[in-house]
Amino acid sequence: MMTRIILMFAALLMTSVVQAQVPPYVADPEGEAPLYKRKHLPPAGWMSADDRRLMALSTQPTKPAPDTVVMTRGVGGSIPLHQVVFAGYRLNRTKVELRGPCYSACTMLTTYVEKENLCIEEGAFMAFHAARQTMDGPINTAATIAMVQAFPPEIRGWIDRNGGVDKLPRDGFWTMYDRELWAFGYPRCN
Repeated sequence: MMTRIILMFAALLMTSVVQAQVPPYVADPEGEAPLYKRKHLPPAGWMSADDRRLMALSTQPTKPAPDTVVMTRGVGGSIPLHQVVFAGYRLNRTKVELRGPCYSACTMLTTYVEKENLCIEEGAFMAFHAARQTMDGPINTAATIAMVQAFPPEIRGWIDRNGGVDKLPRDGFWTMYDRELWAFGYPRCN
């Protein structure tokens, strides 16, 4: 009951936060840009079964979170939706295995799930960009700053070293790879 109340309260508090959606651009994994500026974008039709399951979980706060969640492709979307789901993982000490890309609002996993409960598989990565109200809308500076300030210190530092919150792209992503996440203390998945 307490978990449900906390999740509902978090959802109410976050209703004014924007939605950040992932545009269907082509990936540029071998491009000439520095690693943090390379585009790793999902293909058209990016809504996967994992994404639908994430949405279903968020609409059923009375159900306990599973013991382990395996994310093979975490996408962006509603920041408040992700906050509610990830806060539920934290409250229930759910183990999360990141076994693929984690785009946009998915990166908020690092805000809510403790390092010891979040493992990173080889080849997994996180892709960061500035928050927007709609896929084609302008950057929402206040939401972007709030999102970045919520990240753990090492991820905020990484963003600062790569240009800072003011330089986060509207389109495209800064990509943090598995080896960088491991260096920050996130364990490898078995």
